[in-house]
Amino acid sequence: MFGANRITVVFCILTMAACGGGSSSTDNPTLGQPNVNSAPVFSTPPSFQVLEGGLTVGTIELSDSDEQDSLSLPIVGGADQALFELGGCNASRCTSNALSFAASTDFENPSDVGLNNRYEVELEAFDGTARTKQTIAVDVLNAVEGRTVDAPLSDATVCVDTNEDSICGPGEEAVFTDSLGYYAAPEGSSPEGFELRVLSVGGTDILTEKELASLALTADLPTDPSKPIAVTPLSSILSVAANPSDVLVALGFPASVTADDLVSLDPWALAGGESKESVEFASATESAADIGVDVSVLENVAKDVVVVSAQIATLIQAADNAVASSTESGLQNAAERAAMISATVSSELIE
Repeated sequence: MFGANRITVVFCILTMAACGGGSSSTDNPTLGQPNVNSAPVFSTPPSFQVLEGGLTVGTIELSDSDEQDSLSLPIVGGADQALFELGGCNASRCTSNALSFAASTDFENPSDVGLNNRYEVELEAFDGTARTKQTIAVDVLNAVEGRTVDAPLSDATVCVDTNEDSICGPGEEAVFTDSLGYYAAPEGSSPEGFELRVLSVGGTDILTEKELASLALTADLPTDPSKPIAVTPLSSILSVAANPSDVLVALGFPASVTADDLVSLDPWALAGGESKESVEFASATESAADIGVDVSVLENVAKDVVVVSAQIATLIQAADNAVASSTESGLQNAAERAAMISATVSSELIE
């Protein structure tokens, strides 16, 4: 009997379940089951808006709860896939990458398949097992393009002033001019009773390297919205004049040349201030044909714009030096003071 009981005890220890002890495999349902793979997930919205002329679209973000999984993020389709490119990324686990256009876009000359400035590309996240695709739609927005010129002004703050307060305020997104004074600012819409103007504040003269913090310049948008806009001290005078044509005649410009004509010219390039033609603006031959004058006449007009603008800018700087500082006391910020000084000088010159 003792021997039989001992054998039974040993058997129970070895088998446990047969004697009612231990745990049943049904108490742990995951025991012995393989891990379930989680598919990668895009956390980036499926649409972007970008200003024409730029290359950067945005950053594509994705995640995968399986931290040990590798992740790849290629372009796999879309009607306009050939027009996009992705930046460099972690070769084994790519969770973030920059999406860009391969070449700059032009709102007036779209290159998307639909020719409507909506570009589509399809991306795929792959973790070695599961694939997740996302189509990205990129809307290219029109930009107000041009140049700020006393001499060209770099690092000037430029926006489309929608309410004629000569301040880049809320809802008026500002950009900076580049090293040659060119800008591309988002277009805006004005409330009833206001005219859209391009506003340029401050900047550094690329010839003298002098910072002109008190210089606030404006230019009315031309009738043709596709044309670039040169913002100059002369355009500032014309933008506040009741009869711009009378001002131009008084300054000695040909009667056939309008304010719209002048703001659509790059006076610095046409007057010989640089060796190459302006990027955004039409050539001298094209501009002369549009206005109906000879190229030689156009070049003289451009030189006069530069000379007159330099004289107006000098008066603005003199006024700024003569008026007591209003920024140190906190009464005005630099942009508000620039607007006040420039507007006062402009108004006085046309009265």
